[in-house]
Amino acid sequence: MECLLSDNNLTSVFGEMFDIAETDEYGCSYLDNKLIHCQSLSNVEHYKIKEGTEIICDMAFGENRNLKSISIPSSVKIIGIEAFSNCRNLETLELPNSIISIRKKAFHNCKSIKYIKIPSNVLYWEDSVFSGCDSLEYVDFPKYLDKIPNWMFACCWNLRNVSLPIEMNIIGEGAFFCCTNLKELNLHNSLFCIEDGAFAFCKNIERIFLPKQLKRIGHRVFIGCYLLKKITIPSKVTSIGEGAFADCSSLEKVTIKGKILLLSDRIFQGCLFLRKINVPLIYYSFYKRCFKRLEKCICFL
Repeated sequence: MECLLSDNNLTSVFGEMFDIAETDEYGCSYLDNKLIHCQSLSNVEHYKIKEGTEIICDMAFGENRNLKSISIPSSVKIIGIEAFSNCRNLETLELPNSIISIRKKAFHNCKSIKYIKIPSNVLYWEDSVFSGCDSLEYVDFPKYLDKIPNWMFACCWNLRNVSLPIEMNIIGEGAFFCCTNLKELNLHNSLFCIEDGAFAFCKNIERIFLPKQLKRIGHRVFIGCYLLKKITIPSKVTSIGEGAFADCSSLEKVTIKGKILLLSDRIFQGCLFLRKINVPLIYYSFYKRCFKRLEKCICFL
């Protein structure tokens, strides 16, 4: 039995490997080009992965509470499911550009990491890669990244600075869920879709600039963004999900530049101070029918 890539790129570890694996001085087990197990670093603060390693298998370092830094060689291509999950004292992390695949929750709950530079050649991401990294303050993205994966930075409470990729089309579901210290969002023009709950309960966001090419805003995308006071919805947006701006309790002014074909009358539910919804004159009657509960707020541009 072995640690391998299946047809859908899975990396899995099976017990019988340890009988034939090579073990280093720290008790970490390698087989061919795979690091299969390294959970015995009870008194080790820094570990250097062996040169030539290509795959860090599932849960290889999981629960190493004393590990503070890790050296990952440029030979590594794949980081497995929960490979470093719950390494709560891991502070220093440099991901080489050789990495092409990072699996689900690879660095989940690494609570001491403050800075991450995203590798430029990753082709395959799974969900929740950095979720629960609640000391994380800054993320440096490569110039090109088609999609920020689902729940990638969920509950990264101290995340303040996000330099988003210039070429990015989609922000995935829950990508920045409950990032409570984010204050401002500048989204680039290549973005056309923000999926469900992407910025839900980012309670300190004060300003959001939605790009001109944006077409879809999912369900509950900005729910609970309590400090948001105004928002402009670009003319190419044709779909806004239910509760997209619900419970934005400071929201006072909304400007809609075009005709939104798919929308719910509850997208502004709980926006108690909403006083003005500016819409194009040509669509004034349309929005009067759509927002019956907010009819008195509707004005034409």
